[in-house]
Formats: sequence, C-alpha cells, structure tokens
Amino acid sequence: MQIFDFNIHLPCSLQSSINETIGDENTLSLQDLKSCYAYHFDTFKNNIQAANFMLFNQNIFFEADLTDFIQKIKSDFRNSLITALIDFRKHDVLQYIDKAITEGIDCIKFHSYNQNISEADFTEIVKICQYAEEKGIMICIDTSYGTSKMFVYDNLKLACSIADFITKTPIVLLHSGGKRVIEAMLLADDKKNVFLDTSFSLAYYLNSSIEIDFAYVYRKIGSKRVLYGSDAPYVNMHESRKTTIAFLEKHHFSQREIEDILFHNAQNLKSWL
Repeated sequence: MQIFDFNIHLPCSLQSSINETIGDENTLSLQDLKSCYAYHFDTFKNNIQAANFMLFNQNIFFEADLTDFIQKIKSDFRNSLITALIDFRKHDVLQYIDKAITEGIDCIKFHSYNQNISEADFTEIVKICQYAEEKGIMICIDTSYGTSKMFVYDNLKLACSIADFITKTPIVLLHSGGKRVIEAMLLADDKKNVFLDTSFSLAYYLNSSIEIDFAYVYRKIGSKRVLYGSDAPYVNMHESRKTTIAFLEKHHFSQREIEDILFHNAQNLKSWL
C-alpha cells in the first residue's frame, strides 16, 4: 500500500525527553539536515513513497541555501512537500518566506507550544498567513494537546483565527487537535479548506474513549480531508502505519477510504492552489 506520511521530522536521534529533541531540531544546520536525512534514508525508503518533511530551524533559510537539499528530497521521494516553521516575530519575515519559497518550501508552520504563541500574536500570524496564501503556500498548525502549557497556549483558537481569513489554501491541523479532536472537527465542518492529520494523536489515544471520537470525527468530516502522518522519528514509522491501518479497518473505513487517507489525499492537496 502506498504511503504519503504528512509529518516527518529530521533529528538524527531522540534525546531523553521530547523537549530536548525538539530543542535540537530547532538548531539543525544544513549539514546537520543532510546528515540526518542520510541517517534515516533507508527507513524512509522502506516505509513511504512521499512525505511532508518538517524543518524546525527558524533561521535556516537565512543561514544557508537549501535548494539542492530540497531538490534531492523531492527527487528521492516524488511529490513530497517541505514545511518550514516560521518565526513570525522576525521584522523581515516576509522576505524570509520569499527566500524559502524560492528554495522549494510548500508550507509554513506555526507551533504554539514551541513558539509560545499567545492571543496577542494572532493578528501578526494571520497577516503572514494571508501573504502565504497569496504566494500559493499551504499552512500547517500544530494542534497537539498536552504538557504544562496546554492551558497557556490555545492552538485551536489560533487555528480558528487563521481559518476565518484564509480560504484559498489548505490549512492542516497537525495531530487532529489531540484530545480536542471534536473541536477540530467543528472547525473543519465550518471551513472546507481545513484538513486533519493523524500524526501522534491517533496512536496515543488508542484503546481510550477518545479513540471512538477519532473514528467519529474522520467519518463526519469525510475521509477525503484526513491525512495520514506518523510524527517520525518521535513515533516509529512502521508501527504507526500498522496502527493506523488497524484503526481504520476496525472502524469500518473502506479500502478506498484507507488508500485516500494513507496516500491520495496528501497528493491532491495542491489542487486547492
């Protein structure tokens, strides 16, 4: 079965805590990225046909030219996407986005916990998203739920603020809102350019009452707006695929719906642009 993994990261190895690994990921240089990509290459080749690769160093496109590196990824894994975490606080953030687009990115991303995004930041982020929409760039929002920051930074409130202004480019809610998957569904039900990504959350909540919510939500918004993601290497790619397929079969999604979620939906995202 073909796999488009919508959420792959590029740290070489996991540290003792997720926060430590993310801290490392935030500072990966171009040479680090090349090394980590080579380190994971065989795993990628054995598990996916294409992917959305996350770049978390918010200065990387001003520090180096990534054109050749991105072209290599897209040659190795045809129709793949590259997502850049964007420092919305930069005074020259629009120039940064222009440079990143020139070098091959397809999506920009915001991560409330990582970037300490409060409501005071929403207006500036919406302006950046409007610029990305004009440029034909998709928008990813981390909507995981947890940690001691879960009541401080409301990523779904951020997603709602963005979705009120962005209608012509896909908005992907990475991790499907986690425990708040019903709220993510309500946003997707209202805004037809909103998609939900399965990464991390689906496997995390298996065998809980929330598993039933995930099945309900994915059926309610329609399988065409669900994107498979693993969150590798934070989640094992092989186990993630097995778990997701087992979940979809258990909840009576058809073979065609499963193939759409695992591959075709992500491939078709650019038809929105």
